[in-house]
Amino acid sequence: MSTLPPPPTPDLQRLALLDLAQRARGGLALHLALWLLIGVFSGLAGRSPLLFWLTGMTFGANMVVRWWTERHLSDRLSTDLPLARASFVGLLLANPLVWGLACAAEMARPSGTQAGDWIWFTLTGVAASGGISLSIDPLVRRLYAALAVLPPSLVMLMFPHGDRGFHLVAVLLFLLYVRHSSRVVHTDYWSAACARAELEQRARELELMSCTDTLTQVANRLHFDRRLAQEWARARRERTPVALMMIDVDHFKRVNDEFGHAFGDTCLQEIARALRAALTRPGDLLARYGGEEFVVMLPGTDNEGAMLVAERLHAAVAALTLHVAARSTPLAVPVACSIGVFVAGNPAAGSPASALEHADEALYQAKRLGRNRVVMLAGPA
Repeated sequence: MSTLPPPPTPDLQRLALLDLAQRARGGLALHLALWLLIGVFSGLAGRSPLLFWLTGMTFGANMVVRWWTERHLSDRLSTDLPLARASFVGLLLANPLVWGLACAAEMARPSGTQAGDWIWFTLTGVAASGGISLSIDPLVRRLYAALAVLPPSLVMLMFPHGDRGFHLVAVLLFLLYVRHSSRVVHTDYWSAACARAELEQRARELELMSCTDTLTQVANRLHFDRRLAQEWARARRERTPVALMMIDVDHFKRVNDEFGHAFGDTCLQEIARALRAALTRPGDLLARYGGEEFVVMLPGTDNEGAMLVAERLHAAVAALTLHVAARSTPLAVPVACSIGVFVAGNPAAGSPASALEHADEALYQAKRLGRNRVVMLAGPA
């Protein structure tokens, strides 16, 4: 026996309510239209004007309120999900209840009327179609058909005559059928929705993994190259500069050889964390370029701004002191880096590859001058 999936995440519940609203939209004016047809062709409007007009106005008011609620449903779901769900589902369940009460009122007549039969047949159709197609919501699944058929069923029990015993048996079979069918629809819908959400989550995780360096948790070279191409194209259109920085950890091979690769990995992780914390703008990008090299892209940054950021990055790394705890006497290991900076003031005159070459040349100059410094290379990209 299949089990009903538990209510999933709030995001999935919001999507389900929007889907429920879309499914119910086709019947927005249907209830009022069917009631008017019954009133005209069965003579109910002339024989019971109070019931006819009161029920019709209720359907009409529900239609208007539902139309307004659906227009603002998306905004309300993002601010107060439980209240938005309660109000919208309540409006959906009001229609079958009104059908049931109207049918019960007409069936309460001792002699019975043709209008009562008309309402009964229409009610069962509405209850079946709504109870099954709208059953993605658990409350609608349980109550939609029941609210429609229970009031006239109680009248049949209170005023038994004619073939109403047969009607009661038919009601029981009808409810069992709707319950089974709605359960299948509900289970299939939520199973598919949860499976789709899981696939989307896995896709996002794979996308993140493909863009992230596993050791340092900053962007990897592939992601950096993609972003650089995008920002370069935008800078060409908008005629704005792009600053690039190549960062190399000084004497990293010595650190690996003397303290081990595990400590070297920790060193890279701490440096990446310090560099990322020193970048304050959302659009700036830090990536591990390979080995002990990092690269930074600063869109829309001129020479002066690039040097300020480079000095801040250099100071952030210099402030690090890592401790080797595996030895009998803990040892503090200072960390330093060299940074090469290049600003492409006119991206239209060059390419991302040439700009990276210039930044790498600036890094080479910084190392040749003694390391542990920032060097900017002037010139067009």
